[in-house]
Amino acid sequence: MAMNAIFVGGSPRSGTTLLGTLLQCIPGACVTDESPFKDTVRWANFEDENQFKNAIANDHKFKHWNIAGIENIECPSEREFYQLLLTKFHGTMPSYWIDHTPANIRSYGRLKSIFPEAKFIHLVRDGRAVANSVMPLEWGANTPAAAAKQWMEDVAIGLATQVMHPEDVTMVKYETLVAKPVDTINNLFAFLGIDHRISGVEELNLDASFLPQSMRVGQHKNVGKLPNPSNANKWQTQLHDRDVAKFEHYARGLLVELGYPARPPGKRPSKISLLRGMIAEKWLSRVINPPKYRAIRGIE
Repeated sequence: MAMNAIFVGGSPRSGTTLLGTLLQCIPGACVTDESPFKDTVRWANFEDENQFKNAIANDHKFKHWNIAGIENIECPSEREFYQLLLTKFHGTMPSYWIDHTPANIRSYGRLKSIFPEAKFIHLVRDGRAVANSVMPLEWGANTPAAAAKQWMEDVAIGLATQVMHPEDVTMVKYETLVAKPVDTINNLFAFLGIDHRISGVEELNLDASFLPQSMRVGQHKNVGKLPNPSNANKWQTQLHDRDVAKFEHYARGLLVELGYPARPPGKRPSKISLLRGMIAEKWLSRVINPPKYRAIRGIE
């Protein structure tokens, strides 16, 4: 039996972990914590499989998987390594590996070379909600301008990948997912070619035990709960008007094209305001946040 892969991706804080969790209702599926190491630790960059496995074992994100003994996995290829790794994680080889690393869409070509049958789901969320969610964290964009530019780039790559590979990539809006989870999941089953349907939210699998405990009470505290449609609009009361204006200054066109209404254009942010934002972004991303990131994740 071969293991198929379903890769969920999108701009960080778009809900990829939520969608990955809900897809656990696919019979024989296994969802894992994020796996960015599949891009940074590449089979072709090592002289032998032992060096490759050692690099994986020492990756700080892989340590969240809490798997010991991967040095005993014998594998002639990268694909077989991941099949055996998921077997070790799941207990038996799953029918589907559901991975929700946001960068999956960016890695379409590489991932397809490893898993030729893989399908991709591009999750899109209102960029202002993404900015509201990511800016308080110790990683990612820290200012509306940086958040807008990152969101536009991520979404553009996802849309381009979908246009070029429509048989492999589909788009889902976060707002639709949380408002109509059953319909959305059933539509995804059809796209994935899975002969299974659910009739109600009680059939959704909300198990979040694949996440580290620190994440379940932190940035992923809503994972493991039924989708809450009100979360889609929190940015409207939480994001300051001046931050909304700065975000829309950059991203208005893409927001509107995706069906997210933007406010009427107002006064352009001043050059001084934009300069202050650039300085704040550099200071936070290079000085303030890196030690916070390492401390939270126990990285020395």
